Amino acid sequence: MAASVGFAGLGLDETEARLIAGPTITKNIHEIEAEGDFRRFAFRIEGHGLPYNPKSLALIAMSLVHTIARRRRRIGF
Repeated sequence: MAASVGFAGLGLDETEARLIAGPTITKNIHEIEAEGDFRRFAFRIEGHGLPYNPKSLALIAMSLVHTIARRRRRIGF
């Protein structure tokens, strides 16, 4: 997620990321904040991990499957 934000924003060198882990956290939580001439925005994504790998966000896996399926349709498979 941090790399995506970095590429979409000022670049990887200017992007700050913080990883916080806790033994009682049961969800993957991503909080994005940006500030600039446009003012400020913030949003939060909470997702459940995959059943076989709770450290992986299920939303990412579903997005990858959707992207691959969409590209296959364009090629004609």
